[in-house]
Amino acid sequence: MLKRTALTYCNDASIAGLHGKLWHAFLLDHVDKGKKDIEKGFELLSKNTYQQKTNGQDFTLCYRAVELWLKNAKLSDMNKLSKVNVEAGHA
Repeated sequence: MLKRTALTYCNDASIAGLHGKLWHAFLLDHVDKGKKDIEKGFELLSKNTYQQKTNGQDFTLCYRAVELWLKNAKLSDMNKLSKVNVEAGHA
């Protein structure tokens, strides 16, 4: 859901290839409010990826982080993103 939203608002398709820490950094760069809670949720999301069993509390925090990001993301600023910012992580 986050990737689709970012791709919809960002004119730079190279973000489609971002993942892990670079993806989280991109997302956090586009939000001001709730950044600490979002960051914690994203860390848990990464930690629990591909796990057979997950902690229900972790899921709740991850869900809340995604919800916070969607509500507080500076989506209008995404279309101003330059390729230099995204490609810098690929160096």
